[in-house]
Amino acid sequence: MPDRGASASSRRDEINGGADATLSKLYRTAPASRELVARAKGVLILPTVLQASFVVEAEYGKGVLRVGNRTEGHYSTTTGSIGF
Repeated sequence: MPDRGASASSRRDEINGGADATLSKLYRTAPASRELVARAKGVLILPTVLQASFVVEAEYGKGVLRVGNRTEGHYSTTTGSIGF
């Protein structure tokens, strides 16, 4: 039986690493964003949101809430729509 705690921990580590990389890219491409993030009470970072669509659209992603420079929680987003 696989160790679910270790698996969940490795997924959290992967999401945290993705959030770090996303912030680094943001700071490189928009240097003024560093000050904005520093002043914010919290920042929700979703490093990857996958999207698929063909009449029906769906999106899903996981991320973290950072307060200061600490991860305070892990979040996910899911959306869907129907249209042409």
